[in-house]
Amino acid sequence: MLCDNGATVRGDRARNNYMKNIGILAICLIAVCSAVVWQGGAGVFAPVPVSVPPGDRDQAIDEHRVPDAALVSTEPARMARVFDAVEVFGTARANESIVLTVPVAQTIRGVRFDDGDVVDAGTVLVELTNERDDAVLAAVRANLVAAENQERRITELVNLGLSAESALEFARSRTAAAKARLDTVLTRLDDRLVRAPFRGLLRDRGVSPGSRVTPTSAIATLHDISAVTADFMVPENLLPIVESGTIVFARTESAGDRELAGVVDTVNARVDPVMRAFAVRARIKNSDDILFPGAELTIRVVTKERRGLVVSENAVLQSGGRYYVYLVDADGIARQRDIEIVSRQFRVVEVGTGLVPGDRVVIEGMTRLRDGTPVRSGVDAGDGITG
Repeated sequence: MLCDNGATVRGDRARNNYMKNIGILAICLIAVCSAVVWQGGAGVFAPVPVSVPPGDRDQAIDEHRVPDAALVSTEPARMARVFDAVEVFGTARANESIVLTVPVAQTIRGVRFDDGDVVDAGTVLVELTNERDDAVLAAVRANLVAAENQERRITELVNLGLSAESALEFARSRTAAAKARLDTVLTRLDDRLVRAPFRGLLRDRGVSPGSRVTPTSAIATLHDISAVTADFMVPENLLPIVESGTIVFARTESAGDRELAGVVDTVNARVDPVMRAFAVRARIKNSDDILFPGAELTIRVVTKERRGLVVSENAVLQSGGRYYVYLVDADGIARQRDIEIVSRQFRVVEVGTGLVPGDRVVIEGMTRLRDGTPVRSGVDAGDGITG
């Protein structure tokens, strides 16, 4: 029995040692597989290799370190006409204005315009009521329809050989007479229509449908705004310079950045003893109807004209008494460039030194820029030298 118990103990120990060896072997296999995965880079623990040839690895690292280029808008410095001018204020007036009336006393049937409309010449503005003429018009139109139908029937009979040519000629003459009668009535009825005599702006509408009007009744005022005039005062020291034909530029707040060119029409050489200024009237071409009678105008009266190098005023920055722009070089790098300002025109700056024609300057996106910042142009205001 003792011998059997000893054998049993030895057998258990052998089995335990065998299982222990199996466990150690499994742990070793797991460790080896993990090492293979780590070295092979097939798992999440391994860095992904960069597909860059050995010779280009340094260049790729350098490019990765370059900051993103700032998005900007640029324009070229350009030669243009610049002016020395004195700025004054005036009020726009219509080139011509008339009060519209009716030819006869009648009741208004319809009004075909609203106050503030811009209408073309010949546009019907008001239609008057005339019941008697309406009845006459209906009768002559009915006669014309009957004559045309009779002519059509006789034409068919002649084509069939069942009627004489003389009957057809008579039918044609009746149709022509009916048309002439209709034209006569329509011409007379045209007096019931009030039309615009020229293209213009309608103001001060004074009638409504159903109103009784006479030849002295004002329907509306029609203003010719193809051009406007402006009266203003100019300082007396400019009397030797300002004359008929002198260039002026006018703008109004409602027109935004638009400036319209015009010329001095008349000059009153008498100097006002209180204001120490003289009166001038200018005529301004009103492109696109952007100026209206009564609008306040800011007017630049040109005293000297020349050519100069200009950039948009948005491009110019100031630091203390220093003025500078950001110039974009051929490599796409923004460089600060000090400039000298000769004059400020409307929305542009005349540059004395610091730039040459064709230099590209930044006009939008300067907030992210420093000297040496790489940039890319999203919007380009144009190329070449103009003016």
